[in-house]
Amino acid sequence: KSDGFAVLPRGSDFPVARSEGSSLRFFIYWKQRTLRTDYDLSCACYDADFNLVTQVSWTNLRSGRERDPVIVHSGDFTDATDGASEFIDVDLKRLDSRITYLLPTINFYAGETFGTAQEAFFGFMERPTRDRGLPFDARTVTTKFALKGTGRICVPMVFVRNAQHTVSGKWLDIYAQGLVWANSVENHKFTMIGLVKALLEKSFTPLVQLVELHRQRATTALTATHPFPPTPVTYIGLRRPEGLHSDSTLITLESFRSLIPA
Repeated sequence: KSDGFAVLPRGSDFPVARSEGSSLRFFIYWKQRTLRTDYDLSCACYDADFNLVTQVSWTNLRSGRERDPVIVHSGDFTDATDGASEFIDVDLKRLDSRITYLLPTINFYAGETFGTAQEAFFGFMERPTRDRGLPFDARTVTTKFALKGTGRICVPMVFVRNAQHTVSGKWLDIYAQGLVWANSVENHKFTMIGLVKALLEKSFTPLVQLVELHRQRATTALTATHPFPPTPVTYIGLRRPEGLHSDSTLITLESFRSLIPA
């Protein structure tokens, strides 16, 4: 998996929005070194058969009714001397019923590529719909994903809208070569669809299977509930809980890869 905050390995599935009454915001931030650098955040929305329903990007900043759009782009920034950021907000409750897949992409347009810029990352957050439009608060970020690939188009993940209108995510972490400059969501939609479908259909070894194999080798296996044992343990979970012995071994979101045998 790529570096970042709360980043899961490629192929991981996880819940994003558990209710309809929320909005989904994803964003990019980048800062250039010396060259004027322009990245473009976009979102292509597809039905269950990957037919394009709508897209939002610098060429189309709103989707839905003009005065009350469902998907909104923050606007196009073309210089990141002091850092630049672009956002896309999705009102999940009012999303077109045909939409099954929301595919964010980051396109390199000009300047320094993802791996050469001073800093570049993608992230997302779930927000109450009433908070739409409020200033960005870094404390609400669910995950932050470093853009370091050599390709000029990045597809960090795909959001999948389920039958109950909840939304789950799947980490893709894929890069495509793209054009030397001026990449856009319109130019590469067929390439992206092929890559995404391949990863959606691929059968990955689930993390729970690795955990179960380790559990079988353990002398004693306990469910992580309070109070914790007074002696050191090996703890496997998303984040460190309070109350573990200080000499315990922790395997959390940032170190799950250590479960994979050498």
